[in-house]
Amino acid sequence: ERVGRFLSLTLDAAVEGKPVTFANEWLFNAYKACPLADADVRRRVDDALAYSCIEHLRTRTPYTLSGGEKKRVAIASILTMNPAVWTFDEPEAALDADGLAWLSAFFTDLRGAGKTLVFATHDRAFAGRFADATLMFDATHHATYSAITSEMI
Repeated sequence: ERVGRFLSLTLDAAVEGKPVTFANEWLFNAYKACPLADADVRRRVDDALAYSCIEHLRTRTPYTLSGGEKKRVAIASILTMNPAVWTFDEPEAALDADGLAWLSAFFTDLRGAGKTLVFATHDRAFAGRFADATLMFDATHHATYSAITSEMI
């Protein structure tokens, strides 16, 4: 019922010519994924916006965001669902120094919260800062090396 109400509101906004913002998409996804009260879902979205330092983007549509903003929005959208396991494909790619600093702090916080992080990256130094173990693959996608990260670096 909650999803239906929110979906109706979202579609009404689109029909009226108002853009559907990423914050509204988050609300919709969080309503679907989390069996929480409306106020709790809205709090999660507000918290993710604040934590990710993207509150100022709340009313923007996805196609108006820069590459780094899109990446931060994507990560923050998953934060609203608070998963135990996070997977990232080249998370450090195409980020400026500020974006990399935020991402590093975010990964440190996730690890501190006991979350499992899985990275696909070509950057061994990046992996070494956050990974407890490393699995490397050759050009034919066969595992060639596995080690506790501290032994590799």
